[in-house]
Parts: sequence; structure tokens; C-alpha cells
Amino acid sequence: MGNLNNTLLGIDLGTTNTVASFVEDGKPKTIVLESGKRLLPSVVSFKKDGSLLVGDNAFRQRILNPLDTFYSVKRFIGRQSANISKNEISDCKFEIDLSEDKPKLKSQNVDGLFEVSEISAQVLLEIKRQSEKFLDQKITQCVITVPAYFDNNQRTATKQAAEIAGLDVINLINEPTAAALAYTKDRSKDGKVLICDLGGGTFDISLVDQDLKQNFCEVLASTGDTKLGGDDFTLEIYKYLINEIKSNNPNFVLDKKTDINILDEAEAIKCRLSTENDVEVIFPFLQTSDNKTFSFETNFSRDNFEFICDKLFNKIEKLLKSFLETHSESVEDLDFVVLVGGSSRIKKFQALIKEITNKDLEVDLNPDEIVSNGAALYAEVSAGTLTKNIVVDLTPLSLGTAIEGDIFDIVVDANSQIPLREERVYTTTEDGQDAISIDIYQGERLIASENTLIGEFILEGIEIANKGDARIVVIFEIDLNGILTVTAEDQKTLVKKNIKISNSCEIPLEVIKEMKEKAKLLFNKDSLDIREIQDKLDIRDLIEYQHKLKLLKQTSEVKEVLLEINSFLEDPSNSTFVCKTLISKARSVIKKQQNIE
Repeated sequence: MGNLNNTLLGIDLGTTNTVASFVEDGKPKTIVLESGKRLLPSVVSFKKDGSLLVGDNAFRQRILNPLDTFYSVKRFIGRQSANISKNEISDCKFEIDLSEDKPKLKSQNVDGLFEVSEISAQVLLEIKRQSEKFLDQKITQCVITVPAYFDNNQRTATKQAAEIAGLDVINLINEPTAAALAYTKDRSKDGKVLICDLGGGTFDISLVDQDLKQNFCEVLASTGDTKLGGDDFTLEIYKYLINEIKSNNPNFVLDKKTDINILDEAEAIKCRLSTENDVEVIFPFLQTSDNKTFSFETNFSRDNFEFICDKLFNKIEKLLKSFLETHSESVEDLDFVVLVGGSSRIKKFQALIKEITNKDLEVDLNPDEIVSNGAALYAEVSAGTLTKNIVVDLTPLSLGTAIEGDIFDIVVDANSQIPLREERVYTTTEDGQDAISIDIYQGERLIASENTLIGEFILEGIEIANKGDARIVVIFEIDLNGILTVTAEDQKTLVKKNIKISNSCEIPLEVIKEMKEKAKLLFNKDSLDIREIQDKLDIRDLIEYQHKLKLLKQTSEVKEVLLEINSFLEDPSNSTFVCKTLISKARSVIKKQQNIE
């Protein structure tokens, strides 16, 4: 391979495999690895001597060294231990420590615990090394893809993994968006593209509008499931095989090596059924509790596969139908349906997508490489090497702050285009207040505490003044990577504090959907609750101002406002508007007299 200057990588850091691409003469190309393959297994293994294996060599260690071989770790990156279920842990053959806030991976051969990002970093380091060898140059910069619904923590952890590997991440890009870029670039076609991405760990759906003349790529809508992917189909086959072996051989003993061997066979069966109708399965040497060996043979058909995975196909069907119904206006003039991800080769998946969309499927582009190809294109666009292509992604849920009374003040609406910058001006709720708490929520309920708290901080040193006089500017910024930064600044004292949200809870995609549906159902109730809360707060404020007015010099103006307040408080149900008007009058009179004095 000839020397290319300042080549930028596009990397698809996948649950199962990792792929790297670059752009040459305006076209994306995939890195060919030392093995002659283009897919690097996202697997890391520690040997007994402490040495490290990555990729194909590590994958082969799953049977020989199951407790020290880490795979599919993308499912845990950036997540909080409290949000990882027992089922997820039980499905892993290696040990995961959940005693701290973040999950740690425990090695038996190497002393210590490892962050998930450290293991992912080793995969990125290996793909970087082999890319440098293929391109005959040093690689320092890249764009990495992430699932569309990765939260802030997951995106940040992905960037950290790249930094550990010595890679400067120009941008993160959502996997479906990258696929749309690669597809439209290859076809030189524009229009509305539906991307259905079934990877090893996730299922993403995105509707993208591509205008080649304007070099514009807009993500109109996205949804998906972070716990639905090829691994789950493999797991169903694995469970079926275990049950079949046990039903025929009650004394069967399942040790770690046999366990991994059966899991690998399940993966092979899934892949073969993409091209074959029946697969012969043979396990020649299985162990019994009395130290005897036996063999197990069975025939596994595509019909059988589709039957035992029926619940997974139902989840895909339900999610896609709901997406198309929700965005029916946008999909009316749908031009293309593109399948992405290695598991998109599953015949039942293809048939299901075609039946639901009533569109022919674009399957001739390599589903394993299209995402990394799109990332490479975006890397060149970001660097200005290619003609500028504007890529617009969306926020999945509303973002905002909790204001007095537990009311959710939305700063960023759901499905807002990123990057973005939005600001609000807040004030104090008590006299002499020298600090203000900024509580940041994500969700769709009008009551703040009914949403998900994703970050909080306190801005100290603000102007000490009367209630309502301070002016605190709060700014929400989301960059191209989808990472949120919140800044608060007092306009008087200029004290400032900003944070990148680091304690956000992972919200599964199915939960996001439930949140939106629940918010719609409870909208009227929440509205009534908020009105009641706001009315009570207004009455409380008015009584406070009544007391303050009584302490002032009793001018005719003060007496007039007091008379109006006393009259209103005798029957406060008259009008919310009147109450707010009287509060404004009282504030004005108080400020006027204070300034005179």
C-alpha cells in the first residue's frame, strides 16, 4: 500500500467486530488486516503469563481461557453498575465486578480490575496498529461510530477508550447516519433513506434525508433498542442446544470450556442459516457427571431458528411498526431501505423489513463495512478534505432543569437538531440567597422528579439580593458527538461553573418509548398538578410581598397596592393572572421606595 499523508480513520467499534476505513481519491476503502480479513473480533484475552491477545488470537482463547477472555464489552461501556441486570451478568462467561459505580472486568491471570473502556482501548489500539501497517503511516486522528441512542456516559467512555489508544477523536457519529452517508455517496442518489441496523448488540432505526446537491444529510428521526442484537439471537440458539443436550443426557456436565464451545457453535449456526436451510450440529466429546463421554448430534433448521427467536423478531417488528406509524408523514415518500450490521443477513429479518416497509431492500453494500466507510467519509468532511457535507443528528429526549415547585423547565426539546446551544435565565427564590442549585433532567414529564436526573451542581458566589433580582444564565450545549455541557453564570458577579454530564443513567430505548407514551397519557394530569403548584407558589409569594409592603413607609401608592392584595387574598380563586399582576406591582413599589431611600 502506498504512503498516504495524514490519513484519517473511520472506525466502527462494534460489539462483535471492529472495522476501520479510510478515504482515497474521494472513495471510502476498508482496511485489510494481517489475517487477510477486514473484521477484527472485538475480543481481548489475558494469558497466564500476563501477555495480551487481541482480535482473532483472542477469540480462539474463549475455549481455552474463558475467564480471561472479554467479548461483547460494548454492551457495558459507559454504563452504571446499578443499571446492569443480573441476566446480563449471567450471560457473560467472564466475571464482572459491580461493587463500584462503574462495572469492572476481572481478570484471573492478571491482578486487578479493568474499566470497560480500557478493554475497548486495546481493540482500538490493535485496529490502529494494523491500519498503520496497511497504510504505511502513523495514524493519530479518527471518527468513531456509536449507536444512535448511546447516552452521554457511553459516548464519553467511547472517546476515553480512543484516547487511551492514542487516537484523537475528531467527532463521534451515529452508526445509522454513517451508513446513510456511505450509501448515498456510493449511489450518488439522494432522498429519504430508512436505515435498519442490526448489529451484534443493538438494533437502530433511523430516517435520513440526503440532499446531494446541497451536501446536506439530516436525521429526521431515530429509535432502537440497545439490548437487541445478533448476540441475542446467538444466545437463543445456545439455550436451545443446552436444553436439548440435557434432555437427552441428564448427567451432562457443563464446564466453562464446553460452555464456550457450545456458544461458538451457536454463533456458527446463526451465520450458516443466512445461506443454508439446515445445519448439522455435532458435539463429539461431551462429559457426564460420572466421567463418561458421549456425543450429541442434531439437525437445526432455519424454521427452528425462527421459531425459537420469535420473541426477538416480534420486538423488531413492534419497534419498526411503531416508528413508521409515529413518523408516517415523513416515510410516505420513502426512497430507500438500507440494511446495516452483520446480523442483517438473517433471512427472517430481511423478510420482515421488506414486508413492513413494502420496499425493496438495498443489500448489495457490505453491511459489515458500510458504517466504517461512512465514518471515514465524515472524518474527511470534518477535516475539510472533502466538500462540506452538513450532517444533522437529533436529541432523543427533552432536556431541562427543575425549577421551584418541582416543575420541569424544558431547555432543549426532544428531536432537536445537534449541534445546538440553548439558554435560559433563572433567578433566586429567597432573599439573600448566595447560591443556586442546577438540577438537570432528561424526559418528557412536566413534573421534574418524574424524569431522569442526569446531572446536578451548585453555583456559589452569586449576587446577594432580594428574591427574584439575581440573573443566572444557564446554557445547554450539545456538540457533534452528542455530548452535553451545561454552564451557569451569574450576570452580576460573573461567577461561572460548567460540567459535562458524568452521572447520567442509561435509559434503554424501550424505556424511552414508554416514557414518551406515559408523558402523553399523563399530560393533562401533570398540567393540572403544575397549575395547582404554581397557584400555591404565587399565593405564597403574594403573602410575602404583603408583609414587605407593611414594613415600608405607608405612601398612597403602597396603601393602594396593599388594599388590592388584601382584597384578592380574601378570595384567591378569582384569577391566577390577577395574582401575578399584584406580585409584579408589589415588586415595583418595593424597588421604587428602596431606590429613593
